[in-house]
Amino acid sequence: MQLDQLAEYSSMMDNDRLKAEKNDLALKNAAMSILQLQSKQKFMILDKEHNRLLLRNANLELNNRDLQLISQQAKISQQHAEMQRQKEKSKRMTEESFAKERNDTLIMIILAITLIAVFAYAVVRTRAARRIRREMMKEAEARREAQEAREEAMKADRLKSLFLQNVSHEIRTPLNAIVGFSSVVSDPEGDYTPDERKEFVDLIQSNSELLTTLVNDILDLSKMESGSYKVNPEPKNLNDICKGILSSISGHQAPGVELKLDIPQESITLLTDGMRLTQLLTNLMTNACKYTERGSITLGYSRQGESVVFTVTDTGSGIAPENAEIIFQRFEKLDSFKQGTGLGLNICKHIAQLLDGEICLDTNYTSGARFVFVHPMK
Repeated sequence: MQLDQLAEYSSMMDNDRLKAEKNDLALKNAAMSILQLQSKQKFMILDKEHNRLLLRNANLELNNRDLQLISQQAKISQQHAEMQRQKEKSKRMTEESFAKERNDTLIMIILAITLIAVFAYAVVRTRAARRIRREMMKEAEARREAQEAREEAMKADRLKSLFLQNVSHEIRTPLNAIVGFSSVVSDPEGDYTPDERKEFVDLIQSNSELLTTLVNDILDLSKMESGSYKVNPEPKNLNDICKGILSSISGHQAPGVELKLDIPQESITLLTDGMRLTQLLTNLMTNACKYTERGSITLGYSRQGESVVFTVTDTGSGIAPENAEIIFQRFEKLDSFKQGTGLGLNICKHIAQLLDGEICLDTNYTSGARFVFVHPMK
């Protein structure tokens, strides 16, 4: 009897040791993810410095244009003075000629010379004025372009700062949970029941999945920015896709919230990228789970003309109509207390464009929120 109990205790200790080793491996993987994100942060800082240098170069170029304009104005002033001297010289010559020869022929010649000089002066002055106007227009255009470049650089700097702030905040919460519960589970002196240890391991697993989702969103955003986010259209059974999404989301909703499917009995086969379509609909379902505390969340689709219309409908807190476009912007979060970086709906919008479709918020639905994605049949 004692030998059996001893063997049972030995088996339990071995299982605890294996679980502790597994938790250590999970912690190391999380640490490696943090190092990767820190490296990306350094690259973003370098990009920010590069934008500052570009802005400084634009200011220097603007100063050079100011100096060129001043130089051209000085040249025009010199030309004006030279023309004035020529005019005075012509006048003196006219007076000398008039003093020597007082006949009508010389008077006509003097008048003709005077008129020619005045005409030439007027022509030169008009051309100079036109040249000044052209230079001023070019200068104004250059200032406008420099101002636009400055605003773009400042906007990019704000977006990067917001990105780093959001990512740092979202990483800190699951990472603290992973580190804290890992230390609790790995404590050999901790007096915890198997159920409590399982609960701790489940919390570590869920927070690890949250970190993985965050990293995947950042990678997807990077691919979209670089243009390497491609689609591979293939015939896909939409009923199978919707059932798979509902199965993967099950357990993520709040207690008491029912997940529903509203799909036709006969499935539609659609030429699409199954992975991207699944990612878009999964993001919408996950978003609905965050903001729905009671009622239901329904995933459905139907064919309408030459398009398939997908809908994700919930009975949650809803979204005001004036925020219908804002929610698809990058890093936009209407509730700062909810987890997430504000990238999910922005990624959905990019995927919808890649699939030649359209995504929007149904502002006529007032019992929660309903997102509509229209996918063309061809």
